[in-house]
Amino acid sequence: MATESGKFERTSSSPLDYIRSIDRAAGYTPAALARKHLEYLKFMRDRTWDRAEAIRGGDAAGTIFYVKAQVMLTHATFRTFAAITKSAWKCYREAEEYAEVCDLIEDTIEAQNIEGAAVGEFNATLVARIHKIADRVESDNITRIDRVAQSPLNDLSLDQLDAIAGIIGEKS
Repeated sequence: MATESGKFERTSSSPLDYIRSIDRAAGYTPAALARKHLEYLKFMRDRTWDRAEAIRGGDAAGTIFYVKAQVMLTHATFRTFAAITKSAWKCYREAEEYAEVCDLIEDTIEAQNIEGAAVGEFNATLVARIHKIADRVESDNITRIDRVAQSPLNDLSLDQLDAIAGIIGEKS
């Protein structure tokens, strides 16, 4: 935390302290959960990793440069962003009034992961294992992914997702 002089002082607080301080007793309504998911998508849209790559040929061969790589959406990062524990998510998932918004959240994450794997941004094997969508075939001691499921949300923009969230909010 910055002091009046502009210097930073050491504090004992951490992101976990912040999450613990949030009043979760009231929880989220289905509409509020949908809005929180949209906040998460907007927050994550511009998050990137710097991936080191080497130039492979020519005079500059071996020179390292950095490429911006999209960050993979995950259930864990969404739950952390929304300060929702695994057990609380399970309760939301099992409640009938939250089924549609939970499906939307899970499908959106899965679609982004599959699309990223399809273009080589994410590891296809990891994505298939996370989402349990792979048929594994052992061949010559090499495991390969034969099929990756498609999500109906592949081509939706954030505006379209926002509209869907609005419809979900109207139903709740």
